Amino acid sequence: MRRWSIAAAVGVLALALASAALAQFSQTSKVTLTAHKAGQSTGIKADIYSSDPTAPGGKPKGATEVLISLPVNTRFNLATKLIKPCTLTTKRLESPGGPTCPRSSQIGTGSAVANASPLTGLSKINGSVTAYVRNSSTIILVVSTTIATPEVIVATVSGARLTISVPVEREAGISIVLTLLKLNVPALGSGGDALITAGKCVAHSFTAKSHFVYTDHSTLDLNSSSPCS
Repeated sequence: MRRWSIAAAVGVLALALASAALAQFSQTSKVTLTAHKAGQSTGIKADIYSSDPTAPGGKPKGATEVLISLPVNTRFNLATKLIKPCTLTTKRLESPGGPTCPRSSQIGTGSAVANASPLTGLSKINGSVTAYVRNSSTIILVVSTTIATPEVIVATVSGARLTISVPVEREAGISIVLTLLKLNVPALGSGGDALITAGKCVAHSFTAKSHFVYTDHSTLDLNSSSPCS
């Protein structure tokens, strides 16, 4: 009986350690407004990062969709006369040596990191991100690296919500996971011509909510905030 008890205890401990190892996936999302008062023209800064040191190649599970809810009454005006939409299709933008959107449609820049493990040497692929206006309800993020053709990520605007659809990309049958996305969209214009207008300030904070949907169908909700008065 004593031997059985010891064996059972060891088994329980092993299961506990395995569960702890599997629980090392981490997701952060910091989305802030650059304005300090409601109704002001504002920029948006986003810093989204995921990791899982226990996964093979350190590759975390990938997100297929990120829904960002900005403060109530935040307004996007992608039809502002200060911006000319990019009319290039996703197919043309992703073609090798293809054209790029004109600078007149650009609204932001940033950086990205992807993980294509177990492909040798591709556990950390650095890239740049450029945001453009496609039409009155759509922003496109063009991710460029030195080892692959550009990748287009579509973000749809609806009220104060921004829905980012992350494509599930594969290289030689291996999935590619976007592990970091940093984007800075500066404030542009004012009044009725402002690209983005800050919404409601509550308890001296602009709160942004990020809802993640992953390839394994799990979900996660995170909040971030920036000061306002």
